[in-house]
Amino acid sequence: MRRFIFTLIVISLAVSASAQKTQKKSNSPWKKGGNISLYLSQGGSRNCAAGSDKFSLAFTGYLNLYANRQAGKHNWKNSVDIGYSMTNQWSAGVRKNYDKLEALTNYSYQITKSTGVGLFLNLRTQLTNGFDYTESPKKRMSGFFAPAYAIAAPGAYIDIIKNVTIFATPAAAKWVIVTNEPYSFNYQGGVKPDSSSERSLASMYGVDPTRKVRFEVGPFVSAAFNKTICKSVNYKTRVDVQSDLTNDEPFNVDVYWTNRIDMKVNKWLMVTYNFDLIYDDNVRMFGKSKMGSGTQLNSMLGVGVSAKF
Repeated sequence: MRRFIFTLIVISLAVSASAQKTQKKSNSPWKKGGNISLYLSQGGSRNCAAGSDKFSLAFTGYLNLYANRQAGKHNWKNSVDIGYSMTNQWSAGVRKNYDKLEALTNYSYQITKSTGVGLFLNLRTQLTNGFDYTESPKKRMSGFFAPAYAIAAPGAYIDIIKNVTIFATPAAAKWVIVTNEPYSFNYQGGVKPDSSSERSLASMYGVDPTRKVRFEVGPFVSAAFNKTICKSVNYKTRVDVQSDLTNDEPFNVDVYWTNRIDMKVNKWLMVTYNFDLIYDDNVRMFGKSKMGSGTQLNSMLGVGVSAKF
């Protein structure tokens, strides 16, 4: 574990040093780049009434890539964000506690100084399996493309406030995909030892396991903010809100809100905080019965090294 972490840190530093030495002006119309970040955090407690673990060690990695192009009134922005974290808890062993893979494409054609029309494309999923450890044996709750969320939306862009971009459309298409083992039963045929039926993985996300995909259409709004607040602090956030009109659920609004704060301490050291909030009424796996919907929250605070390229 220690050798693995040390190796990744060395690679990160080497990539940054190489990028700085070899960086040259390019005639390419594309503005491309990225950032790799490696973080390590440790926690522990003793005689804590809140029930904290005796010892925990977390290792987190982030990879952010972008490729943008502007030609006249045409503007095309592309990004890929990957985040993954593993924690080693004294009582529970090694488990993942953060897993994100997201690709985003925005194309816009400028009409006026602050408005335009374009296309919004987004894909979100995760890299590895997630499990419910409260069940015995542990039950698979998610995985790569289980689920995945894909959105395609033609609409209008508005830049009324500096550093804030709003995209809106009356009809965005959304696909909720569970193609990776959509049944994923712990017991053969989905029948538990007490003869009760086990829920399939796809059904937890409101998806028919025989179809593997749920399709939605409805109004969609996405608001994004990205600004360097001060010399060493950058804040980036985006919130997506969508309603579904195809399944007679206009008031069951889906929300996806992602946040990232980067605080640069010096040339190498970086403090990063990530916070994601997701609400989808069709995701039914929460509460005492594990049949209710709920707000999903995920946050991560790390201190480590960061390299741009």
